[in-house]
Amino acid sequence: MLRANLNQYLVKFTERLGDKEVVSPDTAGKIRKFVRAEETSAYWKLFLIASTIMGALTVFGGISVIVTEYWYDFPTWLKGMMGLFPLAIAGYFYYIMLTKHGKSTVWIESSSLFLMLMFGVSMALSNATFELELMPDELLFTWIVATIPLFYVKRASGIAYVYLALATNYMSMGAVFNFSFSEPVDFGNNGIWFWVFILAFLPHYLLTLDRSKKVQELRFMFLTLVLASTVASALILSVDSNRVLWLVVWNVGVYLFAKRYMGDHFWFWRRVMIWLPQLVVIAVLVLMSNRFLMMSVFNYDSLFSMKDWTGGQWYYFVLLLVVMAGIYFNYFKFKENYENTNQLVVFAPGLIIFLMALNEFVDAWWVLSLVANLYLLCMVIVIMVDGSENNKFWQVSAGLFLFAVIVLIRFVDTDMGFFWKGLLFMGFGGVFFLMTMFLKEKVDHISRNQRRIKD
Repeated sequence: MLRANLNQYLVKFTERLGDKEVVSPDTAGKIRKFVRAEETSAYWKLFLIASTIMGALTVFGGISVIVTEYWYDFPTWLKGMMGLFPLAIAGYFYYIMLTKHGKSTVWIESSSLFLMLMFGVSMALSNATFELELMPDELLFTWIVATIPLFYVKRASGIAYVYLALATNYMSMGAVFNFSFSEPVDFGNNGIWFWVFILAFLPHYLLTLDRSKKVQELRFMFLTLVLASTVASALILSVDSNRVLWLVVWNVGVYLFAKRYMGDHFWFWRRVMIWLPQLVVIAVLVLMSNRFLMMSVFNYDSLFSMKDWTGGQWYYFVLLLVVMAGIYFNYFKFKENYENTNQLVVFAPGLIIFLMALNEFVDAWWVLSLVANLYLLCMVIVIMVDGSENNKFWQVSAGLFLFAVIVLIRFVDTDMGFFWKGLLFMGFGGVFFLMTMFLKEKVDHISRNQRRIKD
């Protein structure tokens, strides 16, 4: 919407340039033509898709409420008909889409979601009516498998968030809680099937990627967001060793992938897959700089706990090495594709491994704390300097906010007297003043340029 408003402003601004004879009428017309060519209806299509999806979800909810309330009052023959009725209606709309509106994104997305939801309703009703005695996880498994073709018949993507939510729910159905920090949850075969469902979805995801560009469509950005967040959550819950390292490595991989294929997006919200993984990595490093959290993690989830590992922990450790090797091999081999990357984020897994080694061979906690905080301080400086050089106000503000968070946490968990705390935080305050002086010069420079233009 912001881009649409900007286009309208540029058109009016071009008209003013022509009226003031700053440019010739012919040049003004060419500029307006170029701006109009850059307009897109993608945002309005997104609104229509969201509206129809909400309609499908609302109808799904209404049918579910009515059937649940009055189900036991219906005769068996009516239950049988009602079990097939939702699927028949949804199938009819899907048929209309295939035959008459096969190129309409709105029809494809809404009819695919409606068919997916109504298949679940019909399956549940049929199971209750004909006493098929299918367990909830069996019903859910069938529902997920039946959804997969919808990704490929007409390349519907709006159903992805429902599909991944169902897959995650299916994985959780097989969870066995062990109340152990080393192996808290065992998902059994359901966990394996979750990754099979992810692999079944990947071809659809990759088909939406334009490898020749660094600006992608909204469809690909949406799929990247839901897929990356779902996999990150599943990794933390399902792996048997090095969970923190897995989380950081995964987000570094997502960050580099986004820099390669989405690095030229201009607007802040369209760069979400670039700044969100960085935010996760930084949040992990900030939390890991706390003594209690770091010791809790390293005592149970460290590379140096190998002597106590089971077969599953060794499997996930070897898999982690393979994933890391793939990420960094690709990064160094095609480094020209990764412009202006935050090196401190890219190599954050190295910091965690180094801290694990220090914890194993050095007894002094303050050494680990010093290394972690120096790394974070360097990250703050890099973020703010890069934001200042590229005139990105929000990036500079993010760096300032990160520094404030570090200062606050260190005040709470630093084990020293209040006198020394006072001196330490007076030094931190001095850093804030230095930042202010640095940015004030930039503001003054802009003001001087504006005065020169007016003169």
